[in-house]
Amino acid sequence: MISSRIDTLLAALLSAALVRRHILTVLTTRAMSTAVDQSDGGYAVEHPGVIEHLAAVVAGGSEAAVVLRSFTGDISHTLANGTAIPVKHVCGWSVHGGAFHPFDAGQMFAAFHTDAGSGEPIAPEPGVEITDAWAVDLTGFYALSPEDG
Repeated sequence: MISSRIDTLLAALLSAALVRRHILTVLTTRAMSTAVDQSDGGYAVEHPGVIEHLAAVVAGGSEAAVVLRSFTGDISHTLANGTAIPVKHVCGWSVHGGAFHPFDAGQMFAAFHTDAGSGEPIAPEPGVEITDAWAVDLTGFYALSPEDG
């Protein structure tokens, strides 16, 4: 079970997500990822430590990048072995000063399709649609103290 503080952070971050299955990646000194499934009863988080780390980054005013890959019900293509590959919406935020700062689709496309080491372009991945991120309202998150779990 995840804490009310983590639940509130996820609710704020995923408020405008159009689908319910996600992979959330937090990049600080290293990348950390977790699957997040939304249901009417809350969130199932594969690795809660990733979200706890994100909460600490936000609350501490530290810096991070956040990438959200959301899996739609649409099929992009089917592999030779018959595996159906869903369409993924990808968006992201810069986190600093205790807030999420959304990337627009152009900024995200440039970051997502550039090799970090060489600066060379990376070909787009089939089935990935880069989208604008949305504003994340952290009012509820900041209303809870870290002791609220």
